[in-house]
Amino acid sequence: TLSQAMLEKLSDVLNQLEKESDLRAVILTGSGEAFCAGTDINELAGLDQNGARATSERGQAVCNQIENC
Repeated sequence: TLSQAMLEKLSDVLNQLEKESDLRAVILTGSGEAFCAGTDINELAGLDQNGARATSERGQAVCNQIENC
């Protein structure tokens, strides 16, 4: 799942990769037979509406980073 910790780490890595002027492609892979369908539902369960919105916006921001990388 895409936990907040995972999103933060992925964003940090993408920010660093953006500084690499000779980088032409980024390939994201998983390991094993894992499949990621989205956010960590258990994290969302404890959030109020504003927290859930912030989490959603954070996820969208990381998706935008991937798209623009």
